[in-house]
Amino acid sequence: MVKRKPTCNVKKIINLLKKTTSNSKIYKKYTFINSASIKVTPLIKELAWRLESMRSFFLQNSPLLTKETPESSMSIKSYSSSKIKKKIDYNFISFNDSVKKYCKFFKRDLI
Repeated sequence: MVKRKPTCNVKKIINLLKKTTSNSKIYKKYTFINSASIKVTPLIKELAWRLESMRSFFLQNSPLLTKETPESSMSIKSYSSSKIKKKIDYNFISFNDSVKKYCKFFKRDLI
């Protein structure tokens, strides 16, 4: 199995955390990862997994893209935590508070 380099550079994130004071700036900087630059049509979706299947067959390794992967990525999913909040009477930690908490952990580990 081939080891891949991580897609995100840890040093860049640490420098970003040192330079910024607002968590929203950090969030905005890394939200581009979720935005697609190419409109994927059903034809492209079908071609992609089939080509990947042939590539993996000839190179004798596991496919990076299966038939289910593009199907799953194109579907819109939304989840609500309202039922569990009501049932156990619990409020989850907000995104900003969570980021602040873990930034403190990482910063403490660096020092």
